Amino acid sequence: MNTERETKAFENNKVKAVQGDPVAQTELGVCYRTGRGVPKDYLLSFHWFSLAADQGHADAQSDLGTCYHYGWGVEKDPELAAYWYGKAAEQWKTMAEEGDAHAQYKLGECYYYGDGIQQDDATAVYWYRKSAEQGNAHAQINMASCYMNGEGVTENLLQAVWWYRKAAEQGDSVAQVSLGYCYQTGKGVATSLSQAFSWYCKAAEQGADHALHVVGGCYAEGIGVSRDETEAYAYYMLAAATYEESTVKLNALEKQLTAVQIAAATIRTSELKAEIEAKIASRHTDK
Repeated sequence: MNTERETKAFENNKVKAVQGDPVAQTELGVCYRTGRGVPKDYLLSFHWFSLAADQGHADAQSDLGTCYHYGWGVEKDPELAAYWYGKAAEQWKTMAEEGDAHAQYKLGECYYYGDGIQQDDATAVYWYRKSAEQGNAHAQINMASCYMNGEGVTENLLQAVWWYRKAAEQGDSVAQVSLGYCYQTGKGVATSLSQAFSWYCKAAEQGADHALHVVGGCYAEGIGVSRDETEAYAYYMLAAATYEESTVKLNALEKQLTAVQIAAATIRTSELKAEIEAKIASRHTDK
């Protein structure tokens, strides 16, 4: 779901990017890659990452490596992917050793995936922990995932939930959905469908498409909440713009509804979008 705030943020970044700001250029690349505030466009994503990478921006260099790795906006080229991953890793290693939390998180990812550096789960966890202990939510999520799957550390579901909660309480939507899933499945915590639904909703209130899809599924299946096809339709509709699986669910749901029900659900979709945008605006005003 693209919110008005995301669209404005894209436009503001575009002005700065055109003026040569590498941070804004990287952000623009991410927007085009993910469809945040603008329709997805891998060619334009590659273009902006290239401009920022040539200026030495480490995040852009890594993102450019990913473009070459997957063939996003450019022909696949493993050698160029490795080159750009390596350039980014060199910078992050220096900054990580100086205590930069973002660089520690990114260096951890390099070790985890083997991007531009020898793959090593234990070293990845070492740097994730350094960053997570400084409050980096992305690193906290990765710590949780490593404990959940026993990667680089001994499997420990209680620790996994602890780290998911740390990130979720910071408002990270990915962590909120992950914590909700722990409650839904009873992994590392007592099963509670109501708690699961509550955390899913916290993420959905941020307009996160994956969370909107999950909440739609809860309403469709009656998970932690009474079944409500109108609400399910509205959440799926908002997520469907960029979340393909929601489109599949939406099409299936439409076959079960009457024309009158679909009309009511369409109205509810507009109301729900307005509610979410108001909550997002309120949170940023409070900050």
